[in-house]
Amino acid sequence: MNTQVTQAQKKSSRVIGFIGLFMIALIAFNPIYGQSTQSRTIKGTTSDEAGPLAGVTIVLKGTNVGTSSNEDGLFTFPRALSNGDTLVFTFIGYETQEFKIQPSTTSVKVVMLEDLIEIVGALNTEKPYKSKRPKTKKKQ
Repeated sequence: MNTQVTQAQKKSSRVIGFIGLFMIALIAFNPIYGQSTQSRTIKGTTSDEAGPLAGVTIVLKGTNVGTSSNEDGLFTFPRALSNGDTLVFTFIGYETQEFKIQPSTTSVKVVMLEDLIEIVGALNTEKPYKSKRPKTKKKQ
């Protein structure tokens, strides 16, 4: 009789364990619980003083995930973003802009500001350019 009680206890503990795991899974994968992080897809526009700016690179700070704006300056970020995430906007000839996602953020409008570009070095105009490629004979 002692062995029957032990087997019944093992079976009931397995059932209770399964029910416990099932309850944890329900809580962890509940869509309402997932919405508390407020992840959402962000869309937006990039422009400068003259109008829409195409080709602006938009990257999630600290990652390699990103996109670029189209010819109308529009973009849709490829990954859902959460509160506190920071988008970094870069474009040659313009200052880098950062935008932090707030709880009320649904779209982003960034106006890029021109930046000074300095070319370091001097041109050497005293010596003519010579190709470093080996000369080949032309076929006749």
